[in-house]
Amino acid sequence: MKYNQGAGAVAAVAGNAVGFYAPGGVSTGVTNEVTSDVSDTAGNGAGVLAGAPGNGEYGWIQVKGVATLTTALVSGASGQALVLSATTDGTLKVAAAVTDTVCAYAILAASKIIMCAFPH
Repeated sequence: MKYNQGAGAVAAVAGNAVGFYAPGGVSTGVTNEVTSDVSDTAGNGAGVLAGAPGNGEYGWIQVKGVATLTTALVSGASGQALVLSATTDGTLKVAAAVTDTVCAYAILAASKIIMCAFPH
């Protein structure tokens, strides 16, 4: 995937969640570019960064299986469905509405261990 720092110039951090790049929060249908800048996503989680590519560089994201996040969950407990946080860059939070796009599940929330269920 190609990493885009977004309007907030949010640097990539290995182990952080990313969403599909959607400038200003409006999806353009692009599914090969990701960002940790939540203001530039449409709330659609893409994966967990496997490395820390620079702006415009390519890298890998994990989309399935067990992963340990670098940053703690914004909210949620073990066993709960998670979505891309709309307020904190690079993180996940508990799904609160039936319309939320679930992208992972907390396995052990306190240790930041999740089961990835991203759409790719």
